Amino acid sequence: MASLPLLAPPVDAPTWSWLIVALLGACAVALWVVVARLAEIERRLAGKPRPDEAADALSRSAGARENIDLRRIEQILGELRDGSRRLEDALLRAVSATRAGGANLEVAGAASVDLGERVTNRMLALGFERVVIVTPREQFESILNSGGEVSVEARRDGAACKGKAIFRGGALVDVAMQSAYATFP
Repeated sequence: MASLPLLAPPVDAPTWSWLIVALLGACAVALWVVVARLAEIERRLAGKPRPDEAADALSRSAGARENIDLRRIEQILGELRDGSRRLEDALLRAVSATRAGGANLEVAGAASVDLGERVTNRMLALGFERVVIVTPREQFESILNSGGEVSVEARRDGAACKGKAIFRGGALVDVAMQSAYATFP
């Protein structure tokens, strides 16, 4: 019986050696690419903050965020809104006065309006709300000229407060307020 060849004849030795050299060359190129990529990744990571530095930066920004008093910002925005309304009213009065009386911008009682505005603005800046000036407006001009006190009622943190705004030489020099619950024994 004749034997049938099961496989192709074996490849000679020089062909195997070339295959091994080609395989080793491909491995060397792949290793060189991996090392180059690792160097690039290392260079990118060198510019990035480390996790402990990032945590510190995050805690600093959280601390700065806690320092922001949102309630005070709301009050300031409310003051700006009220101030713009008062400005609009004053401008409308001035325009109507100029139409009625020519080019004269002097509005009757301008000093009293100015004094009331100054007291209200100071009270709002101090954190009071619902400011009511108790002193009659007829007394404002004498208080502005010779000094004196303007009685004021307002609320702060929901508590009613009473006090006075003190004027000297036409300038608002002090505001003395006392909460209503502090007046009781």
